[in-house]
Amino acid sequence: RDAGSKGSRRSGDVGRGRTGSVQSGVHAHTLRSRLLPGGLFVKICVERGLLPSPEAQRLLEHLRSAVEAGEIESGRHHSYYLDVLDEKFGKPRPRPVDTELQV
Repeated sequence: RDAGSKGSRRSGDVGRGRTGSVQSGVHAHTLRSRLLPGGLFVKICVERGLLPSPEAQRLLEHLRSAVEAGEIESGRHHSYYLDVLDEKFGKPRPRPVDTELQV
């Protein structure tokens, strides 16, 4: 065997072996991510006074599950989903005011 044919066969095998699974995974991720608007995780964290955390992730997953189950609409504005969270889990507690920032 020469190095060229060995290399091309190996790269072809790798490509065929991985392409389907990667594309399927990417496609599934794309479909899931289209259900909710981009940046929603950040909006959830900001509006609810959370750091990126498992709690914030659970809220996002709750919304994803509700959309996939047809309980709420997909493709809506951030405010729609924040309202859904407020209805389900209550409004977030008011954040303490930093007195040094007040003028």
